[in-house]
Amino acid sequence: MTECDQIKFNILKKSTDSITTAMPVQSEIMDSYGAVHAKAVLWFADTTAANLTHGGLTGQPQLISLQSGLVGDKSIKSFYASAEYENRKGLIHIIRTKVTDETGRLIADVTTNYKLNETILSRYCN
Repeated sequence: MTECDQIKFNILKKSTDSITTAMPVQSEIMDSYGAVHAKAVLWFADTTAANLTHGGLTGQPQLISLQSGLVGDKSIKSFYASAEYENRKGLIHIIRTKVTDETGRLIADVTTNYKLNETILSRYCN
């Protein structure tokens, strides 16, 4: 289990082209009405995509844009995110992440664009 600012998530499967993660619903991501904060879902999708870009390399990729469609969060026990590269040529990498509930119902569809820094680019592309 990985903790980031008190929010827990697991990396279930990771390859060079894709990653699958899980995040249990926990009090830290709930609002006062008992719903999951939209920003927690987006954080989870972005964190999953960022873990895919790292690939064990040093240096932080720079997020340059994030587009999302949020569908819902009705009675969810855990979130699952699957991220895959849409494009990973050159300096800009595009990753699409789908966040689902435990039944596979779509919760969010998120596309992130990352600019690789020179440290990552020189190690990754040569």
